[in-house]
Amino acid sequence: MTYNQARPHYTGTDSRVYSTARLVSHHGFDEPPTVDDGMLFRLLQIHSYHSRVVALNGQRWMIWSANSQQDPFYPGSRTTYGVLFRDSELSQRRYDGRGGQWDHTRVPQAHSAIRPWLGFILRNVQEGNQNVEYTPVYSVWETTNSYQVGKLQSGFVESMEARNKDLDQQMNELLPSILTKRTTLCPYRPRTPTRADLAGLAAVVQYERAVDLAAECQAGMKEKCAWITMARLWLEEPFREPYVLATLDIILANDDYLGVWINGAQAEDPLWYLVSAKVPCFVIHELPQEEIVERVRNDFVVGTDVERVRTGYEFDRIGLAGPLATGRTKSTADDPGLRVPDDGTLRHRPSIPITVTNSGMAQSVLPPLIQRTDSLGRSTAFPASKTSDTGTVSYQASPGNVESLPQRVPNTISRACAYGVSLSKVDGSKHTTGFAGFSRELGATSNPR
Repeated sequence: MTYNQARPHYTGTDSRVYSTARLVSHHGFDEPPTVDDGMLFRLLQIHSYHSRVVALNGQRWMIWSANSQQDPFYPGSRTTYGVLFRDSELSQRRYDGRGGQWDHTRVPQAHSAIRPWLGFILRNVQEGNQNVEYTPVYSVWETTNSYQVGKLQSGFVESMEARNKDLDQQMNELLPSILTKRTTLCPYRPRTPTRADLAGLAAVVQYERAVDLAAECQAGMKEKCAWITMARLWLEEPFREPYVLATLDIILANDDYLGVWINGAQAEDPLWYLVSAKVPCFVIHELPQEEIVERVRNDFVVGTDVERVRTGYEFDRIGLAGPLATGRTKSTADDPGLRVPDDGTLRHRPSIPITVTNSGMAQSVLPPLIQRTDSLGRSTAFPASKTSDTGTVSYQASPGNVESLPQRVPNTISRACAYGVSLSKVDGSKHTTGFAGFSRELGATSNPR
């Protein structure tokens, strides 16, 4: 369901004002993350990957995906899954009412076994008409003749109520089948917003309250939609054990989905995402210092969906505009009463080293060598093809120049490298890389670093 919002019409002073200064909406995005780059399973059927390298505080990190062309923001690891950042102090909330790097409706999070539908949440990457849960509050706020008092457009609230009712109905229709076949989807399924929550939204007269409440309601509706998508897929497909999924080819993801980070996750859900459900799966690992890379980015935000939140974000432009002038009638970039903070005001550069945790898990590495068997039963290792971070160049290995993997030893870490491997570009020319494959064995009992 979409909502065709009209541009707000103001008859008096713009009432989109906050009672106190808040954190900018991107607060936390530039903080050094806690990186857990362990993997609990091996990805075997990798034929290509998309990646980028981020260098920060003397460390280099490769972020890659075997099924997605997205460049996701990496929020770091966390132990709890709060819906949004709802600090009791208004000054500790963000201008957009959302959870910053922990907002699972905007930023891919580490896979959650109890909420495996989060990766199905839709990204907000389309312009124009869209589902009402993606409509920004500042665009549907109406100012009344009273100072600092307004309301949400009635059409917006009605669309929210209708959309939520439809989502609840779809969930209720799926529940009987889910209870008999996929019970793990039921205990933690999203239950908010309720009818009472949306009734409260209609009664709000202060803009900052509307921002906070709408952000929470919209997040819940995005989750409900994701739950429905996952439930339908689970009901359509027969159950397959992880060892069966591991033998299937990885397919291209649906990049309309937000996706998940699979470091530290058990194999079952991520393998299903990769070979069937088309959920983007992302992996991060520390890049060895001896590896040479051509392009390096200097932070985790550049090139990602959240980059737009860091500079010129409308929620912050409104919140940081300062005291409202009597004659101010709108909040747009050409409004002389609106001061856009410079980049130095908005950004918080990290000042401490990135923390790396491993939890005793085997390291995640890229690219793992692909084992192929010829007609005589001989096994040869091939590196996966590489799609550059520009998304325009693809590499494939020349079989005769790739060294075979050594015999693998359980409970140890083994490293297999093939240097000076000749790779063929799509145009037929040659490219030589110093890194064709890097593999560490599962079941590691010590941290290689």
